Amino acid sequence: MATPFDKHFRLLLTISLAAVVAYTGFALWSGAEEATAAARRVGLGGGALLLSLSLFNYTVRFGRWQLYLSRLGHRVPLGLSLRYYLASFAFTLTPGKLGEGVRSFYLKPHGVPFASSFSALFVERLFDLCATLLFAALGVFYFGRYLPLVAFFVIAVLLILLLLNNAGFRGRLRTVRVERMMGVLDALDDAAVLTRGRLLVVGLLLSLLGWGAEAAAFHITLRLIGLELPLIASLGTYGLAVSIGALSFFPGGLGSTEATMIVLLGLGGVGVADAGAATIILRLTTLWFAVILGVLFALSLRHKGATPVKTEAVANVE
Repeated sequence: MATPFDKHFRLLLTISLAAVVAYTGFALWSGAEEATAAARRVGLGGGALLLSLSLFNYTVRFGRWQLYLSRLGHRVPLGLSLRYYLASFAFTLTPGKLGEGVRSFYLKPHGVPFASSFSALFVERLFDLCATLLFAALGVFYFGRYLPLVAFFVIAVLLILLLLNNAGFRGRLRTVRVERMMGVLDALDDAAVLTRGRLLVVGLLLSLLGWGAEAAAFHITLRLIGLELPLIASLGTYGLAVSIGALSFFPGGLGSTEATMIVLLGLGGVGVADAGAATIILRLTTLWFAVILGVLFALSLRHKGATPVKTEAVANVE
């Protein structure tokens, strides 16, 4: 019998798939001629290269995710964990990508507490933001804009890291004996484990490597459609656009990311039509590619009897 959660799960999957179709249709309708011409210049080989860079990004980030679970003392079969990880991409179109937290529900029957999986997700998001802010700093240097915004969030991230690693701060929070806060405090303790010493450095480097692949994909996209922009400008544009998209808290950064990319490309001397076409191609081969993969893996898991609240059915698949 379907539970209310199952119904919401199906609804979210349907919305994600419909969003892919709607975005693609709107993109083609609003700039069909430019987008089609740009797609021809990119070609099948170029498209395959862009998608492979996205896959590289997902692979690197999944490796980091497995590392986090392992350091927190949890062992989940590699293939199954990968499916859960990719299935969560179906819910990328939520504010701050919070919907990707659905992987915590997939992992719960494997003995992974919510505190552990949510802390790993939080640290993952934090380091992803660090990586995009570092790329954004290149944009600030090149374009001479958005310095106060980037500086503010860099300081905010540093403060979060300092507080997470301050045992006294976490200890004082535990003196507030509110039962409902215990799970949050446990998650903070786990997050502290993942943000200190060698693990902090490795996590940040893997974020830079993964998101650097997508930033490189943006630069390659521009080159493939005949737009000459310095590498630092491409990386900076990507970093600023993705950071602003994430911090806008719009679902998947929709609208804010695209608008920022087009504006910054315009500052770099790129026409609006070409900037729009490049942005559409990048988003289709990154964000929307991830959503499609997520929907496919979520449906595959569901077909095997697994939902985010009932994964025992596939626990022995591996």
